[in-house]
Amino acid sequence: MAALVNLADYEARGREVVAASTLDYYDGGANDEITLHENAAAFSRITLYPRVFRGTAQGDTSTRVLGFPVAIPILVAPVALIGMLAREGEEAAAGSPLPPVQSSF
Repeated sequence: MAALVNLADYEARGREVVAASTLDYYDGGANDEITLHENAAAFSRITLYPRVFRGTAQGDTSTRVLGFPVAIPILVAPVALIGMLAREGEEAAAGSPLPPVQSSF
């Protein structure tokens, strides 16, 4: 299997392993998908300039989120029907070392 490097790679892999109806549920946005398109447009305006092999000897992904230390800046958001993707979805998310976030919806 080829390495998954970017979002497009993960989406393509998802189309290979997830039922189309499930993928449509997660891939879509609400109503006219205005916010979905605006978010994609906003991210497309950001340019990242990687500094390859600069200071990689002592890599550290830790940071603070809302004053709390986290090992890596990834949080687990509530996802409706996560069990559609994996039977153990909620349990796996709850047992993850990643901190959870609360939905404001």
